[in-house]
Amino acid sequence: AAIKTGLDFNGSMNKIVGLVGLSQETVAGFKKEVLAMSGEVGKGPKELADALFFVTSAGFRGAEAIDVLRIS
Repeated sequence: AAIKTGLDFNGSMNKIVGLVGLSQETVAGFKKEVLAMSGEVGKGPKELADALFFVTSAGFRGAEAIDVLRIS
């Protein structure tokens, strides 16, 4: 189950690279932020990664994207 959860999380983050067009380096930073935020807000990493996909698709980038995710 843990392996599947990790793969699902990575798949969601890879959508940001492939469909939004952000760099692997940017998304690697987002991964750290999302994993840390998961414990703070009580949402799973995949759920947050899916939400981050929508945030970045709307044009938010960098720290602003993480702020929007945290607030939402």
